[in-house]
Amino acid sequence: MSQHLLQSNELVSQNKAFVSTQLETLLTRLKMAMQSRLQQKQHQQALLAKHLLTQDPKHKLQQQTLIADDLNLRLQHAMGALLNTKSRQDSQLKASLLQHSPKQTINLALQNQLQLKTRLKKAMQTKLKESESALQNSINQLNTVSPLATLARGYAIVKDEKGKVTTDVATIQLDDEISVHLHQGEFKAKVTSIKH
Repeated sequence: MSQHLLQSNELVSQNKAFVSTQLETLLTRLKMAMQSRLQQKQHQQALLAKHLLTQDPKHKLQQQTLIADDLNLRLQHAMGALLNTKSRQDSQLKASLLQHSPKQTINLALQNQLQLKTRLKKAMQTKLKESESALQNSINQLNTVSPLATLARGYAIVKDEKGKVTTDVATIQLDDEISVHLHQGEFKAKVTSIKH
């Protein structure tokens, strides 16, 4: 009887050790699977965030603004360089005329210099206005397609409990908690009734 009891205890101990080993193996595999799944989701989220950033109208508007600013700066530098060149040429011409001292020729040269400066100033102003107009047109076009402009007209973006944008009440159920994004801020709401 005592020997039979000892054998039973040994079997129970062996089974317990086997079950414990199996349990540890399963827990290890579960942890690894959860970590792998978490890493995959984090990678997908990073890719999605990067994609949304490149599609953001604000981001595109900033790029267009930087391009327009760069063009405007280049134009100013080019006009400044041209003005400096013309000024040097005028100074050289003036010095040459003063050496020969023909008054009428000097007066004509001075008038020509004044006309050149006036025309150059007008050309610079025209170019600057064209650049500003082109920039404003780009801004207006981006604002036209911007979701923010749609929100400003009184529309809203509704997201379900998982943060997914929804456009159909069929995807919403009673007592669901939804997020409503307005032009200025957002709020949470609970679905109390649904109309199709």
